[in-house]
Amino acid sequence: MEFISYRQSVYLLSMILPVTGHFLLLPTIIILSGHEAWVAILLALPIGLLFGFTLSRLHTIYPTYSFDKMLIKTFGKITGNLLMIILMGYFFYLLLITFYGLVDFIKLFFLPETPLWVLAIPFYLVVFYAIKVGVESITRISEALLPIIIFTGSAVGIATLHEKDYELLFPIFENGIAPMYGGILLTIALFGEMSMILMIHLKK
Repeated sequence: MEFISYRQSVYLLSMILPVTGHFLLLPTIIILSGHEAWVAILLALPIGLLFGFTLSRLHTIYPTYSFDKMLIKTFGKITGNLLMIILMGYFFYLLLITFYGLVDFIKLFFLPETPLWVLAIPFYLVVFYAIKVGVESITRISEALLPIIIFTGSAVGIATLHEKDYELLFPIFENGIAPMYGGILLTIALFGEMSMILMIHLKK
């Protein structure tokens, strides 16, 4: 059984944002909530923090339990198994759309003449290899990649400052809070990916 530290789990979860957040959810949140998308994200943050705290408590209460046993112990056998099936479907769907979104992004911006399957097969092989070597190896890779992602993201943000007009972010609540519901729900869905940490055994 593999274990990762709490610090490593932070690195692992932080890798969710660049792929799912930027490539898939952020454009959709902007479409749904318009210039108030940033407000929708801020409104969803407390729910995300509460969800993260709940996951942390579950790990503290059931440190040696597997994910399915944790659900059964918390919600009962029938509800726990039902939640397990729903979450398995959610993660499988997330796997498909994330993988397709990433490969499609690479094809669209970097290799437009390359067939999609030529890009997909190497990525699949890398994913299968990562699964084989285990979560600890994946976590170590995320530790190396995250600083690079933060640096490049910050560099791009600074380099494009002159092209940004922050006045376009206002006014807020121009049409009430209703237009933000879609953006809030999508942001909460992003935090939902944190539930994968329940599938990993943590050590201090």
